[in-house]
Amino acid sequence: MTTLEQEFVEFRTLPNVTPTYSTTGFTGRNGKANYVVIDERDGEVIKKRFQFEDGVLRIHKDNQDEINFMRNHVHCEGSSNAGGQVMFREYDMFKEQRAAHDQAMRMAEAIGIAARLTGATKQRVALMLGLNPNADTPTLVTFAQQNPEAMIYQYENIDQPEVRTRAIIRKGKSMGVIKVTEGGFLSWNHITLGSNENAAVEYLHKSDHATIRDELSRAVELADMLDNEPPKQVNKGKGGKPSTTELAFMPQD
Repeated sequence: MTTLEQEFVEFRTLPNVTPTYSTTGFTGRNGKANYVVIDERDGEVIKKRFQFEDGVLRIHKDNQDEINFMRNHVHCEGSSNAGGQVMFREYDMFKEQRAAHDQAMRMAEAIGIAARLTGATKQRVALMLGLNPNADTPTLVTFAQQNPEAMIYQYENIDQPEVRTRAIIRKGKSMGVIKVTEGGFLSWNHITLGSNENAAVEYLHKSDHATIRDELSRAVELADMLDNEPPKQVNKGKGGKPSTTELAFMPQD
């Protein structure tokens, strides 16, 4: 810990914010601030003018009145008197380092999850993140780097009944199994599921709609199987015509 950190309490402006509201007693660089009353006791009025230099204001730890004034200011982040725009916050080196460490650990966890995802779980997570259900691992890893909390949350909750149903609905829509009308209504097999995704989830989770939910799930799974099935090689019979066995499996007019 440096001498500055030992002897001073530091306040820093938030990104893209320049405190200039002079009647509160602080101002940005090159601005002029009025003196303000920061405390009044025993008939003595204590006044102070604060000024942030390049976004930083340091107050010696001996000046507790000034420190309390800034900590409790309406524009200080976390103040019990907070109101209006938050302009600055108290800087705590150790807190900042812990936050950065925790953030790095959460990102590493999210990237690890994305890299390990396979099969149906990989598809469901991709769908719940708003990605293509067939998103590849590099795409999921990139998403995890940018949105680690979203990746972790969806993975940890992927087996919740509502989440599974929502994933089925999204996959069904992407594959054309579930139709979406011009008005946004979702339908399948001549059944109106709801006016939107949330309504469809609620509809499918009604106790008397369990059969519909299971049949829809099987329909989506079947469509997925057919979509991913590799094309079959046709062995021709004599004269280049399909054999009798092949004809039995060909669509008939």
